Amino acid sequence: MTVTHIVLALTFFVTVHAADWGYDDPMNWGKSFPSCNGKAQSPVHIKASNAKYVSNLGKIDLTGYKTKTNYDIVNNGHTIQLNIGYRATAKNGGLPGVYKALQFHFHWSHNQNGEGSEHILNNKAYPLEVHIVHMNEKYPNVTEALKHKDGLAVLGFFFEVGNENPAMNKFLNNLPQAGNTAQSGAFSIEEMLGSLDHLDHYFRYLGSLTTPPCSEAVVWTLFSKIITLSSKQLDAFWTVKDSHGQLGKNFRPIQPLNGRQIYVSWSSGQFSVVMNAATAAAATAAAATAAAATAAAAATTAVATAAAATAAAATAAAAATTAAATAAAALKTC
Repeated sequence: MTVTHIVLALTFFVTVHAADWGYDDPMNWGKSFPSCNGKAQSPVHIKASNAKYVSNLGKIDLTGYKTKTNYDIVNNGHTIQLNIGYRATAKNGGLPGVYKALQFHFHWSHNQNGEGSEHILNNKAYPLEVHIVHMNEKYPNVTEALKHKDGLAVLGFFFEVGNENPAMNKFLNNLPQAGNTAQSGAFSIEEMLGSLDHLDHYFRYLGSLTTPPCSEAVVWTLFSKIITLSSKQLDAFWTVKDSHGQLGKNFRPIQPLNGRQIYVSWSSGQFSVVMNAATAAAATAAAATAAAATAAAAATTAVATAAAATAAAATAAAAATTAAATAAAALKTC
């Protein structure tokens, strides 16, 4: 892989995205990018009841995900993207090859109703979704990879508001303006995702890029594990601006399956256990955040009460002093 190819791979999603398109009219993307009208588009609504269990979808082997490094942060006007630069790989788990990581980026929405993720899981949208983009190493560059159904592999994770995600502060504290880049602090992808020991529960289907040119060249993997971030961290994404102002939302509407099959890596008997555990973990994190907020409010009330008591004591002391002075004056006149 030459230096030129590496640069092309890292900048592809910036240069292509520089074309004139936006999230205000995704239904019209096909006018400029014909592939966006294809029959195998992403994102999709994943319904577990319709997913087919396949026994060879085991754990995906990830390398480089534990390595701490500094990332180039890119604001391409459509998302916040962090370039990885082939420092990580993904293989096995039914993937048709070895895939080298290029970058990861996020999708969100500036509202409080839970929207933001591109994929929907069992009728539920999440406030944030991350896509970790990999390229099949058998292709020389991204341009060639996009011509093949197995060209890219994207690993997707959903985020729920809950406990703070310390790793994400390494880049959220230094987000660049539209068209600019910045440098993150050092962190590993594993630190952002949590432990990599339980990533054998996921959904798999064949689809496309969720942004123009919408190339149908993606092997999608969506994990059932839900990651948390704090409400303050989610707010940081809402401050991201494009060339026209605030980037309010950057998720594409759900696309029809058109007969495609969604596969699942664990049997139906295990599904409810896994999903209930994921839901419970997210609920616990949310409850912990709510409890912390309640405790903070109680502490604030206690401080206010103490301050009021101190003020009352001071008033009483002043009144006592005044009364004593009045009594002394009265004695002098007797």
